[in-house]
Amino acid sequence: MGFSHSMGGCNYRFDDLKTLLAKATPMRSGDGLAGVAAESEMERAAARYALADLPLKHFLSEAVVPYEPDDVTRLIFDTHDATAFAAVSHLLPSVFPTQRQIGRHKSPLLIAHIARITNLTLIPHPNYAAR
Repeated sequence: MGFSHSMGGCNYRFDDLKTLLAKATPMRSGDGLAGVAAESEMERAAARYALADLPLKHFLSEAVVPYEPDDVTRLIFDTHDATAFAAVSHLLPSVFPTQRQIGRHKSPLLIAHIARITNLTLIPHPNYAAR
């Protein structure tokens, strides 16, 4: 599944979640050397908008890091509480509620993961900017 967003008359396409996340993050020299960084600030902004439109449930459906060799990925998937997550799974990172609004019964690992995503999407979602 790919992702895309149009900005400034250009359509930016991101082949998978891993690419989308890499292009949405702030520029780091290592990302540039690895060839995964956004090629321009416009592409980075487009990636952030595309990421802001992605429901949280998608982050569990497409593995960015393979399950087998990564302890953190295994921990997140093995301790995931689908019932608790169902209440917030439809939300977008750009409108994600604060930890207080989520409540103490939600997974701390999930909250940390969402906080990381939210920090990447500081651009407000156009549909919710006025709220």
